[in-house]
Amino acid sequence: MKEWAKHIAVIVLLLPLLFFNIKNTHDWGDDFAQYLLEAKNITEGKPVSQSDFVENPNYVLGPNCYPPGFPILIALTSFEVGKLNVLLSFFLLCIGYFSFLLFNKWFHFPAALAMSLVIAYNPLCLQFKNDIVSDLPFAAFSLLFFVLYLSGNKKTWMLILCGFVLAFAIEIRVVGWVLFIAVIAETGYKMAVKYFKHKQHKIDWNYIKHEIWIVSSALVFYGIFYLLFPVKVTYYPNPIKQTLFETISINANYNYATLKYFFSCFDEGFLNFLVSYGIVFTALIGMLIFIFKPDQLKPTIFLFFFIGYLSSVLIHDYSNYGFRLLLPVIPLILFFAAYALFIMLAIVPYKQYIVFCLSLLVLFCYKQHAMHVLKSGKDIIPGPYTFEAKAALLYIQNNVPKEAGIMFAKPRALTYFTGHKTYVNTEMATQKVIKSDIEKYKPDYFLVAFDATDDSTKKYFSQNPPEWKIQYATEKYVLLKHERN
Repeated sequence: MKEWAKHIAVIVLLLPLLFFNIKNTHDWGDDFAQYLLEAKNITEGKPVSQSDFVENPNYVLGPNCYPPGFPILIALTSFEVGKLNVLLSFFLLCIGYFSFLLFNKWFHFPAALAMSLVIAYNPLCLQFKNDIVSDLPFAAFSLLFFVLYLSGNKKTWMLILCGFVLAFAIEIRVVGWVLFIAVIAETGYKMAVKYFKHKQHKIDWNYIKHEIWIVSSALVFYGIFYLLFPVKVTYYPNPIKQTLFETISINANYNYATLKYFFSCFDEGFLNFLVSYGIVFTALIGMLIFIFKPDQLKPTIFLFFFIGYLSSVLIHDYSNYGFRLLLPVIPLILFFAAYALFIMLAIVPYKQYIVFCLSLLVLFCYKQHAMHVLKSGKDIIPGPYTFEAKAALLYIQNNVPKEAGIMFAKPRALTYFTGHKTYVNTEMATQKVIKSDIEKYKPDYFLVAFDATDDSTKKYFSQNPPEWKIQYATEKYVLLKHERN
């Protein structure tokens, strides 16, 4: 099969991603609203992080703002949730295709094709592309950087392009600096191997010059982005006090379970158990072989990024992020697993077809969960795009004074859809703490939502505090006004 035909075949197999499970609704998530707020600020020429959301230090929803990379992409495309679903589907397609390009360099076409489909058609990915967050774009740009960096093209324009992609990955998520550090570590490692192991005491200035072009270009582009879209991203510590060792232990257990879940999706049966544990165990063996096997052609930058990125995940203050944090290293885990199989099956002919068949087995394990996701394409997601929510938000826009402040469980979403100043009270708190939050922030209104407000807050207002009067009420939404003496 000709090379161009292989690429066309892969793209054709990935194209359905642009049409599967596209929704015109979104859950209350609230993170997505922060990205949309920042994108709106970009289009209007305002400071990126400007928002009418007033943070509650006792109940942290997330960082004060997000890096401007993903909001830039939104500002350049669309604010409509359905079209943003297509945009994120496109990034999932890119993840599959860029993974194929990397796999194809080492494991031949059949294995590379099947492994890329294992990533792109994973049920969690098919479902996750409905969430308007930055994880898919970040993973796509990280993989694109690897594709360009390992292409063998050392022309100046390619090195500058590498620097741009690296800088934009950092602009999408702060953890992109791990990729930057991996480039520097790769450079130092290769120079050390030549000097100490191969006794080549003559410095390879061409290689150093190429790496300097990439690093310096990345810094220049990052500086340009910062001048155009200055933001100061603050990540707040977990209010639950725990030692670094406890944090690492919790995150290690959580992400190990999540990784197995990614490849099995918890469908019942021994086969799913075997597949999920088999991939994780084989990847671990592959990483050890990768470290100790002498091979000047192996992409050591994969190892530096994998170790650095995984370290950042393990020390992260919060663990309950699902598979989102692991997404950028999923292709590397499959790479190490395939690497182990190709080494252990070195004397076996057509070993690429063995990897191909094993990948098909993983896809087979997806079938039940994947079909469920695909059939849910027209399901209505409880959130701000439902008919009831739109009616409540429209009422607030038309009847609540612009200078009034509103307290709500999803304040960033409320700010985006209504333009009002918003606050959030501590979720699942005692009645005393809820009252204290209200007294501290003195909101003029409080929005209670059946599908967003926590039970403790609902209980507080079910007791009919005399100072709160109902202004708007439906089966699912109640807007209360504070009647001050």
